[in-house]
Amino acid sequence: MKYLVSLFLCCISLGAFAQSEPTSVIVNGVQWDQCAGEHNQCSFTDTETILYGAWPPVSPSAMYATFGPFTGGHMCDNPTLGSDPAVGYLKACYLKHQGNPTTVVVNGVTWTKCADEHSTTNGTCNFSGSTKQVLYGAFPPVAPSAMTAVRGPFTNSVGCNNTALDPDPAVGYAKSCYTTTTTAPPPPTVTLTASPASITSGSSSTLTVTSTNAVSCTGPVTSTSGSVSVSPTTTTTYTETCTGAAGTTPATAKAIVTVTAAQTGFTPPALVNPVSPKSYGAKCDGVTDDTNAFQSAVNAGDVLVPAGTCVINGTIWITTSNKHVQCQGTTLKRTTGDAYNMWAIGSTSYNNGVNYDNDSIVGCNFIGANTAAPTFTLGTRQFDIPVETYGRVNNFFLAGNSFKQFFGQSMFQTYSPTNGGSGDYIAYNTFASCGYYGPVFDAHTNGYIGHNQLVDCAIGVENDNTTQATGGNIIEYNTIGVLYGYGAPDMSAGAMLTGGVTQNVNYSTNIVRNNTISGTSNGLGAHGVQPSRLIIGTSWGNVPHPAQYQNNTCGTGCVFTP
Repeated sequence: MKYLVSLFLCCISLGAFAQSEPTSVIVNGVQWDQCAGEHNQCSFTDTETILYGAWPPVSPSAMYATFGPFTGGHMCDNPTLGSDPAVGYLKACYLKHQGNPTTVVVNGVTWTKCADEHSTTNGTCNFSGSTKQVLYGAFPPVAPSAMTAVRGPFTNSVGCNNTALDPDPAVGYAKSCYTTTTTAPPPPTVTLTASPASITSGSSSTLTVTSTNAVSCTGPVTSTSGSVSVSPTTTTTYTETCTGAAGTTPATAKAIVTVTAAQTGFTPPALVNPVSPKSYGAKCDGVTDDTNAFQSAVNAGDVLVPAGTCVINGTIWITTSNKHVQCQGTTLKRTTGDAYNMWAIGSTSYNNGVNYDNDSIVGCNFIGANTAAPTFTLGTRQFDIPVETYGRVNNFFLAGNSFKQFFGQSMFQTYSPTNGGSGDYIAYNTFASCGYYGPVFDAHTNGYIGHNQLVDCAIGVENDNTTQATGGNIIEYNTIGVLYGYGAPDMSAGAMLTGGVTQNVNYSTNIVRNNTISGTSNGLGAHGVQPSRLIIGTSWGNVPHPAQYQNNTCGTGCVFTP
């Protein structure tokens, strides 16, 4: 029992004096650096004197003694050193600080000392008449390993201290400064741009990274160059960081995408006694083809489509005036590209003398079977168009919808061999991943395309020949960007804005104004790297009477083509 009590008291005593020892100490004005804690090996290859002791954080004061000299290392403990200078305290062994070496090799580059930290005789690193980077750090003779950082470049000189070379790469250690005659690797640079920099909620901006001397980058773009489409719901700051060769300081760039509330500057046409396609057998389960059920609902009256994913692989025809379709967050999905229109308004008997007036589709999400990097081929898939008007369709209203990934030559178009109607309103929609056009007026007059957001789509007025009507159309306040580029090879562009380019057609009363187009495709689409284009048509299309172009912005990556 007496033995156990003694052991217990001994352990309490040892525990009371336990503390961690500093990494370096000053004794009589000389710095000593820790080489080992008690009961560990103090390693060195030459002949050294060992300082052995304890430095409690509170009284009593430091208790130590010197031992040796020893050659080739020594155990840090009482038995091998011969006595205990601090009985009951945890101790450590120290070697006299030798200073940082005159030359060092870091990442294969040889550096030569030019100054020591806080030295009163050599505290400034001088290299008059030149600009150099400076290696700043400490090289302890034992663990831990060298702690350094490359700072600068500086011209002529720089003080060898934390104030000039902040932050401190080796806290608690005496540091030195070094320069090199070897050409140090250049630091990386990076830029990050957003186009457009301001979007409405629900639309997209393209972030583009360019860099020099970079090995890798992290952030919204994970390569040293390239683009990515983002759709933030609130104003967001994006940060891209690129690292260069070893020893260089990473570079950082930021871009802000400002998000404003989506404009809803339209009033949907009022529904009169609307019916639901589900009342006619639609499943809207994302699998069953609901084309026939939708056609039955349209034949019965106005249509209010409930939320869900409704597959439409056939064509739904609206062949009367004042027919209105509204979706309640509904996705209208096509699972095959080998089909014609999803919705067709009017009649393919273009010259039957019948007008189709005041029909509408509002609030639907149209998704095709193409890819985010769209492709385009002539043939059946060319007519995989989600909404098209045929013949004399007037005042058709298409607003608040989203369209993406159809194979066809447009997401919305008017068409007739001569008179394709008048006054259609195409506004506040989003279009992405187009085979070619988003919205386009073909043989239409006095129409309006405004406040739409487009990525990888063309937009504008187009005619096949001089017999088709045009004039009085307005295209304004649309934002067009590019990521992969649209699928068609036409116009050597990834996205396009035009008031018409068909030879000899008179487009002079069409107005294209206050639109923004920008960006360059990232090279991963169907046609490689292509610019966005604002095309007037006087030289490209030999158009003698082009549309009126007013206050449009051809931004970064956009090519203005007369």
